[in-house]
Amino acid sequence: MQSRRVLFRVVYGCIYLLLYVLLVGLLFVTPGDAIARSLHNDQNYNVWIVAVSFVVTVVVVCLVYMVRLWVTKTALGSIPKSWVPIEKGDVKDSVYKMIAAGLDRSAIIAYESQPRVEMMEREKGGGGGGGAAPRSRPGGLSTAEMASQELGITLPPPHAIWGDIEHNGWASPQSPDVPDLHYDTVLSELPNLIEGKALTLAPTDPTDRPA
Repeated sequence: MQSRRVLFRVVYGCIYLLLYVLLVGLLFVTPGDAIARSLHNDQNYNVWIVAVSFVVTVVVVCLVYMVRLWVTKTALGSIPKSWVPIEKGDVKDSVYKMIAAGLDRSAIIAYESQPRVEMMEREKGGGGGGGAAPRSRPGGLSTAEMASQELGITLPPPHAIWGDIEHNGWASPQSPDVPDLHYDTVLSELPNLIEGKALTLAPTDPTDRPA
């Protein structure tokens, strides 16, 4: 089996070399004859034309070969891709629209899953319970409503169900429990407090082994 493979490679190489020499000879026969006739008739400009044509042909062939090698190397180097081809020019329009709709749906669900209570930002250096202003929502409510209508999602109201608090309120300084407590701080931190309490009440993972 090994000898047959070696014999096949030798025969294949000899046939390829013979055809290669024959092709080179045929390529040089016509221009060689043209150059010989031009020199015999003292037409030197024909010799220059043939020489320049050969040089230009060789340069073009080399450029095409180098570009082909570069394209092949680039294509092989991008496998596997370091990024997910989901942009508009990477996939079909129908696939791009489906991906964009899924991403929009995920984004609106993640945004609207935030706590309903708007957080309050206190002014730096300000004391007491005053100076609080509601944090603006990116995009505005109208954008969320349009997105919900387009994606078919029913969004809950973005504000607290008890409405706007006209007065921040605070506990009495003489309170035995928490004197001078500002209730706006409690309300603004209420979602975080509920989340922390839920984490403490969550059951432990039975598969989690202590180190």
